Amino acid sequence: MTEVIQILPQILMSVTERRDTSISIDFSAYSPNGLLYFRGSQETREFIAIQLHNGGVEMRANFGQDSKVVASSVKTSYADGRVHKIRTVWSNNTVHLQVDSEDDHVSVAVPNDSTLDINYDVTHFVGGVPPDFDKAPFSDSEIQWNGFFGCVQSVKLNQNPELDLDNPMRSQRKEPGCESRNNRLMLTDRVIGFPKAGYLISSGIELSSDSSVSFNFRTRNSNAVLMYQSGRFRRREHRQDAEIDETFFAFYLFKGRLIVHMGTDSQNRTKRPSLVSTNLYNDGQFHSVFIARVGQKIEVGVDDREVLRTEFSDLTTIGSSGAQLFLGGFPGLFRPKNLNQDIGTSEPLIGCLKMPVIPESHQVILGYCAYDDELAPESAMAQDACPIIQDTTESPSVSGVRYGVSTSSHSRINFRSDIQPYPDPQNFKLTFSFRTVKKDGMLWVWANYKYYTRYFYLNMKSGFLSLGVKGHKQPKVQRYNAKRLDDNEWHHVDLRKQGRELRLQVDDLPPQLMKDMPNPKVMKKRMYVGGVISRHKKNFTLPFDGFEGCIRNFEVDGQVCDLVETSRDVIPCAVTQGTTYVHSGGFASFDALHNFDPKLTGTNFSIRFRSSQPNGLILSLLSNENHMTARLIIHIENRSLVFNAFLADYGVEISQRIDLTICDNQWHEFSVRMGTTHFILRLDDILLEIPVHISREAIEVIRSLPVHVGGLSANVAAIHKLNSTVGCFKDLHLSGVFVPFEKARRTNKVIPDGCPYI
Repeated sequence: MTEVIQILPQILMSVTERRDTSISIDFSAYSPNGLLYFRGSQETREFIAIQLHNGGVEMRANFGQDSKVVASSVKTSYADGRVHKIRTVWSNNTVHLQVDSEDDHVSVAVPNDSTLDINYDVTHFVGGVPPDFDKAPFSDSEIQWNGFFGCVQSVKLNQNPELDLDNPMRSQRKEPGCESRNNRLMLTDRVIGFPKAGYLISSGIELSSDSSVSFNFRTRNSNAVLMYQSGRFRRREHRQDAEIDETFFAFYLFKGRLIVHMGTDSQNRTKRPSLVSTNLYNDGQFHSVFIARVGQKIEVGVDDREVLRTEFSDLTTIGSSGAQLFLGGFPGLFRPKNLNQDIGTSEPLIGCLKMPVIPESHQVILGYCAYDDELAPESAMAQDACPIIQDTTESPSVSGVRYGVSTSSHSRINFRSDIQPYPDPQNFKLTFSFRTVKKDGMLWVWANYKYYTRYFYLNMKSGFLSLGVKGHKQPKVQRYNAKRLDDNEWHHVDLRKQGRELRLQVDDLPPQLMKDMPNPKVMKKRMYVGGVISRHKKNFTLPFDGFEGCIRNFEVDGQVCDLVETSRDVIPCAVTQGTTYVHSGGFASFDALHNFDPKLTGTNFSIRFRSSQPNGLILSLLSNENHMTARLIIHIENRSLVFNAFLADYGVEISQRIDLTICDNQWHEFSVRMGTTHFILRLDDILLEIPVHISREAIEVIRSLPVHVGGLSANVAAIHKLNSTVGCFKDLHLSGVFVPFEKARRTNKVIPDGCPYI
């Protein structure tokens, strides 16, 4: 094994360094944030820092004279335990950051023609800084001082030898030797930190008639999932196995007590013995759990003070390596089908586990467990029981920003002269990538926005890229003829202007040169991407509507521009086949139920949904003309699902709240069956039967009402005080017929197959 060092989290050493330099770092990490390398002067406040931030790599530097630089990697997936290589180079007034390959390479100009001025004898820090280090001079620089857990295999500056990481002048919590398995970093201490709601998935374990398992945990949760495994949920590579496995086991906390369920049939109490501790274990201290099975006897020991015992009726092996072992919680799409039989809670663990596994991580920190003062108190855990919806798609810098959710969709780029010079209309470079299926649309506008008499336009026209430039004379319009680009593929645009010559190139296609181009007097500090604000649309006749599609990696003069910070109605670009996104104020309207199965005498429909808000409409049956006299509405109200049915002419008025919290990070399935004597409502595993007495004629009135998903038209929504559900929908069935969202009669602010939250 190559001798490298593992940093937990700080080491420092003194080595000379040139002012204009390159730095190369090889590292492996399980922490999404933390300092890899730092060198700075507390007197001049100039510094260079290379760090992890939200899973991405950042290079931050202050070259003096308010000349600060931030270069961020495109990808944000570098806290995966694998070895990654960073190379930073700054020369010719430009900083380059590359991680692994050229696929993740960014370049940033250094303002003010500055150079880094740090004395040669200033200390180099790797992995963090010591507690006595004065961070105050760098307090406004957003440096990730703490949190790094992983390996730094090498740090090399210029052509000098590598820093001697084995023999530092000072170190703290450093351990030599990093071991990998399957190209991933092994953990010397199998600690798993759950700072917020999350989960881990590992290969399953077996409890045969002569076996044992142990783990440690610490938390202040009253209720928390520790471990859960069921043969019904198998690992992907084992899902085709013919073997049927009905066994399960669960370890969890309920009201502070440790509870163990295991067996061969969760529905039969005699085949699923339970163990409940007498003591409470949600005190924020580490507790050890040891499970031993000898023949039919099972013992569970907690610390050295409590032993729980039970017996099985046979010698059946519980569990298998082909199953999935869930630790600390469950994914948003997952829910134990026999909740309350298999396991008595689905609340996530906020705390720590110690397990001899290397699982697939999700919202957890491998190798680090919070100290006592960092563990969330009980009240904070309760608030996080329904965490904010997690965007599990790639970040917008990778996946792109989607435009066209509404007619006002756009991004506004504001330049600040105190950060970098304004772009020069005579000499500038513009690069970005886009994809679309629409033949027309506005990609980019740089103009005199007061009168729109001077401008640059870059549009899609009849499937081809079209550039329009207008100075004081008639506009010049050029079409890029090399290829139609409305093919839903990503295309890279490179537009460069030097004086009166403009060069436009797409992908590796031939560049197109345009001469005698004007230099319009535009507003230097502002550009628009994907569309413009409503006022501009009203005051000026623009050639096209806004863009419908995705744009990413938008750069002006090598500076990455944020397309989300100042924007309207834009969302991360995602491709989710069969899953539709509904935006604020959006809805999809369909035909009435009787159009899908005229012979059906009853009424039934179902849908799966995921909401990002505590209130919003899921599905309704009503007509915009007579919604005050006949309607059926299912909506979320303060995280509870409410069913309302109202037929004024038939004396029907039903309101039913279902006792299940609708969490933002979970998919839920809701279905309704309606007959003349009862309504059956099902939300996930909760079944409610409402006795009623209504006529077949009344049922037919309900079946004749149009169906609306996600929201209502603005005037009807305002009358009933119902907002749209900002979230995702799929698996819509009306009268037993699957109905894709592409079959909607009318949509507003709806993106089929484009849910950014799954």
